[in-house]
Amino acid sequence: MAEQRNDAQPAQTALDVLAKIAAELEKSISAKDKQIEEYKILLKIHGLDDVSDKHKGKLFRFIFGSHENKRWTLSLYNAINKTNYTNIDDLSFNTIRDAMYMRMKNDISFIISSEMNLWEHQSTFNPNMPMRFFVYGGRLYESIS
Repeated sequence: MAEQRNDAQPAQTALDVLAKIAAELEKSISAKDKQIEEYKILLKIHGLDDVSDKHKGKLFRFIFGSHENKRWTLSLYNAINKTNYTNIDDLSFNTIRDAMYMRMKNDISFIISSEMNLWEHQSTFNPNMPMRFFVYGGRLYESIS
């Protein structure tokens, strides 16, 4: 039987791998925090830092997320997707009301032609939007199944 040599580096433990990933995430978060601060400075320079995001989101939900204004939602959907839907009853809202994820609400979601749409109004830099959409989509699919 041939003798095995053990010149190789010891295998990384799961803790080592997690520590490395955590360090990389900390660097990424630090860079994003710096971008957010730079964005806030730009907003302040241009006098745009005193407008409440809460009110902007409420206005967006009122205009495009209410049953009374379905025709506006359908019009925006058609403009974005280059479609020609005319029947507002083809659009069915399924927005998660008061669903909180990191203190944020889901703005608007609806189904049209068997396709779920998630719309969010963003007036400030938000690096976690992909994660939010993933969570919202999961919650919405749970509610319709």
